[in-house]
Amino acid sequence: MTGGETVLLTACIAPGSEVPYLALRDVGERLADYMESLVRWLRTPAVSAVVFCDNSGYSFESESFAALARALGKELEVLCFSGNDGAERYGKGYGEGRLCDYAFSKSHLLRQATSFYKVTGRLYVTNFDRIALRHSRDESVFALTSSRVSYAVKRFRGKPEPRGVDTRLFKISADLYRRRLFGCYEEVDDCAGRVLEHVVHDRLVSEAVAPFLECPRYAGRSGTTGKPFSGRWVDHVLRDLWFRLGLHAVRNPEGRE
Repeated sequence: MTGGETVLLTACIAPGSEVPYLALRDVGERLADYMESLVRWLRTPAVSAVVFCDNSGYSFESESFAALARALGKELEVLCFSGNDGAERYGKGYGEGRLCDYAFSKSHLLRQATSFYKVTGRLYVTNFDRIALRHSRDESVFALTSSRVSYAVKRFRGKPEPRGVDTRLFKISADLYRRRLFGCYEEVDDCAGRVLEHVVHDRLVSEAVAPFLECPRYAGRSGTTGKPFSGRWVDHVLRDLWFRLGLHAVRNPEGRE
């Protein structure tokens, strides 16, 4: 299949008991979430290729998913390696950043792609087809974790917060990943407040990346809290407005931070 998007799904099926700020640790629960997500991504019309990469060394049985991919005319590549050591000290963002570097270096599907979407593997984006269509001509697309209004309010109240990029979903060109994000996990230290989202923001703020034009609708559970994401439309009304106004853009229209 040609013409669709390549998606990298990041997975840590068996994270261990020492990784900080992680509520969802049960291997069986995490595996079930990843399997459900993988099926949904393979069935997504706008997706032509999926790279599923686990960094916990789990023995993932992929043949049934490979058969589904073939039946749907999609490409699937499954990568598994033991690369989550360090996450117990520096946090899950460290492990995820290291995973992305591994996939970028080893995946033949990513090597073939000019751009790809990175998605946190247990999550599904229910409006991905619309997002992919709206950003088909954009090589790199990112969103701030909070709106510029939220950051401004916190600064006004005397509690400024470092800006961060939402790493659950983004689109990035292979060139930009190689130049700006490769190796960025080495700067992550969750316990010191230097999370992956802050590092990625600081690496990208000088780049001309496009903003998402609508708010991604997430389905699944947060690994940090263990709680499901809300699917209620009322929760997205204000966020959609902020996205349309460009208030989640990494850079404002004048190119300033």
